[in-house]
Amino acid sequence: MKKVYFIYICVIFITGCVTTISVDKLFDKNMTESECQQMIKILSTAILQNPMNWEAYYYRGAAYIKLNDYDLAIDDISNAIRLNPEYTRAYFARGNLFLVTNNCDAALSDMNNVVKLDKNYNNVYYNRGLIQCKLKNYNEAISDFNNDLIQNQNHIKALEAKAFIYYKLIQYDEAIAIMKKAIEIDDKNDHLYFILGIIYEKNDDYERAFYYYNLAINFNNSDAKYYNYRGIQYSKQGKYAEALNDFSRAIQLCDQNNEKALDYYNRSSLYSDLEDYQAAIQDLNIAIEINPSFKEAYSSRGKIYTFLSEQTRDTTLINMYAEKAKDDLEKSVIFEKVFDEDLLKYDFPTEIILSK
Repeated sequence: MKKVYFIYICVIFITGCVTTISVDKLFDKNMTESECQQMIKILSTAILQNPMNWEAYYYRGAAYIKLNDYDLAIDDISNAIRLNPEYTRAYFARGNLFLVTNNCDAALSDMNNVVKLDKNYNNVYYNRGLIQCKLKNYNEAISDFNNDLIQNQNHIKALEAKAFIYYKLIQYDEAIAIMKKAIEIDDKNDHLYFILGIIYEKNDDYERAFYYYNLAINFNNSDAKYYNYRGIQYSKQGKYAEALNDFSRAIQLCDQNNEKALDYYNRSSLYSDLEDYQAAIQDLNIAIEINPSFKEAYSSRGKIYTFLSEQTRDTTLINMYAEKAKDDLEKSVIFEKVFDEDLLKYDFPTEIILSK
């Protein structure tokens, strides 16, 4: 099939002047919404003039991706593939669209087509590995990440994803070895130290977990998660003042509501250990205000109210605490568990990867 080179588009404005717009702009993160809309109009005109122009469909799909209109993007990129079944980058783009929108079976099919067409296509093994990981096809994912690392031995994200799989498989020694290799490549990456700390914590090696949380904070003192996790380690060591400082710092830094609710919950647990029950209740009140479905917060507050009702001889207080405890414990049954036993969560991409 004859290739169409669709690189520059010219727009003639009413004033008569001509402006040239490069489709390369679509790969610029600073492209504005109005520029996207303008590009879509231009590409739509090109498609009307030549309905067989598969590149016009591809680039219009890319513009829709920039606008987060994934349904229209999939339609356009699918048309590009229909018109040119060997259009590798269209399969790659659509596969990433399906990955981000959690249509993993369709994503895997598209990435398989990319490999068939070009086994050396940039990032295809990494992205297919992510899809396999989401599908919990861990052996296939490891194979893909290994292939990606053959192409790019310093690909930190591939190493991190591979370590995550070994973590999920409870093969902590393998996960630790991989993360240490990643740190050798980038020894100032605070996120890598943090992940290594989580793996050590899950492996019950709290001393090393604490060491790597410290390193993560040394390289980045503005991430709430780091303080939260180090605070838990301080608490386990009986260093309550340091733990309290870390939990308070995490609350101060956190800008994600659910994570902030967890920070308040963790600090409330520390207050309970210190027998400052009113401070614990106050933190749990805030956690529940932030997340009204916070099962564990209701359960903890209910237990505190139960304990307080048993510690007083004041009939009015006994009845009040007992009623509050009953209400909280009933709510704790209604909602689903917030905490996940897996400390480590892999951040799958939420941005569509395109290739020019």
